[in-house]
Amino acid sequence: NFGPVEGRLTPGFGGVKDALVRQFHEGRQVGASLYVLHQGKPVVDLWGGYANRAQKTPWNEDTRVVLFSVTKGFVAMAFLLLHERGLLDWEAPVAKYWPEFGCRGKEKMSVRTLLEHRGGLATLSKTFHVPDWYDPVRRARLLRVMERQKPRWEPGSTQAYHTITYGLYAAELFERIAQESVGTFLRREVFEPTGSDVYLG
Repeated sequence: NFGPVEGRLTPGFGGVKDALVRQFHEGRQVGASLYVLHQGKPVVDLWGGYANRAQKTPWNEDTRVVLFSVTKGFVAMAFLLLHERGLLDWEAPVAKYWPEFGCRGKEKMSVRTLLEHRGGLATLSKTFHVPDWYDPVRRARLLRVMERQKPRWEPGSTQAYHTITYGLYAAELFERIAQESVGTFLRREVFEPTGSDVYLG
């Protein structure tokens, strides 16, 4: 059982709607939106399913969603603005801004190396959970783990996508430099001025 799929399609793109309906029918999606540009023009703008299946809350055209990896682009904007304002040097060691970071092989790791997923910090040696970042006591413990983490390879020698740890390290580094969270900064400097309803945090 799934909610209706609604929206707009350019003729010739009906197969996209059929594929989305199959995703719901086969239980691979509960709710979703899909927007496709072809040669710069919108050809698919669909939404359907449920935002909350138990309550039968339909997924609407403007249903908000949790974003993961695309937030790295927003974080990059924030760091670029710090650099543009003379507050950040890409080649400076991270430890210049975050002294406790500079240990166990990370003493000379540059900001650029860390933010390019080349720091060897793609994983942590201790298990952590999402609430560890939000609870102040648990966050302090997680921060110590991050600071004491030894890189998995010589920083800068290779690259591996820092899926989750990127956000942890980037958020702390940003806050050390800007004296505010990256989410607060982006809301004021990017999201509100552009009328975006995106937010971090």
